[in-house]
Amino acid sequence: MKYIDKTSKESKVKAKKLDDWVKDWSKRFPNRKPTFKDFRNTILNNYSKKDLYQDLWEEQGTICCYCGQYIPEPKKDEGKGRATVEHFIQQEDTKIAGTDEDLKFENLILSCMGKEYDVLYENETVDEFTVRKNISKKIVEQTKPLIGKEGEIIFTSGTVYHCNLKRNNVKAVIINPTDTKYNSQSTDCWRLFDFFDDGTGSKCQIEAKDKQDLLTKDTIRVLGLDCDFLCKKRGRQYREFEKVFLFDEGDYDDGSKHTTKERNLAEKRQFYEDKLNQNNYPFCSLHFVIMQQHLEKRGLLI
Repeated sequence: MKYIDKTSKESKVKAKKLDDWVKDWSKRFPNRKPTFKDFRNTILNNYSKKDLYQDLWEEQGTICCYCGQYIPEPKKDEGKGRATVEHFIQQEDTKIAGTDEDLKFENLILSCMGKEYDVLYENETVDEFTVRKNISKKIVEQTKPLIGKEGEIIFTSGTVYHCNLKRNNVKAVIINPTDTKYNSQSTDCWRLFDFFDDGTGSKCQIEAKDKQDLLTKDTIRVLGLDCDFLCKKRGRQYREFEKVFLFDEGDYDDGSKHTTKERNLAEKRQFYEDKLNQNNYPFCSLHFVIMQQHLEKRGLLI
């Protein structure tokens, strides 16, 4: 989770597009208040749902507002089915209160869908699938398989539910990443969380930095930020990070003969960023800072 600045000049320009859509609707249909469902189905002022997705994606720096995973660019359809517009003040609450947050840009953030699909390879058995994915065969057998567009068999496990699907209509107060009290480097909401190795080297767990902080604890629980999938994914990120930043004697993949130990921090960061970009995974400064602090806590960075 990171602070999302809704007060910036760029965000206000984006917000005006949605405000203009609402004004145009009100002129056309003066007797009916628009809803987000109307917005999804109606294009006014050349502004559509896809444009809103794109604006939120850019505002958030291409990552999910909650778990920080990279979201492919929506406008190129790469992100289709991967993310959704999240109403921080949920739509049901808006309806009951009769307020306008349903179509307020300030209340809208982009969240990943929170469900990871595992695809069975062609001619692969369920046993081979469970070994390759390192998951329990029981999970696969208890999960109703889905058929993808290309006819592939798809499985999904409840252990990967997080963010949008996990929070869906749960009535609990969580951290609001757009709250201006998180608007500085030292007060950014990600600092409320603590990330640590589970002892096996395969997972990176998450917990409230302050053990008495019930709000952060509830945020982790409601959003599923401690689900098995996210812990394993963070663990993989840390291992890749360590390959670049640990003081070992391995040479860089760029063919140079300088060892990791001989590189300064800026060079290591640049190499790490280039490596991510080569794999079409954009560099995120937030992840960099969190991973750097994680290694420093283990005494692995100077």
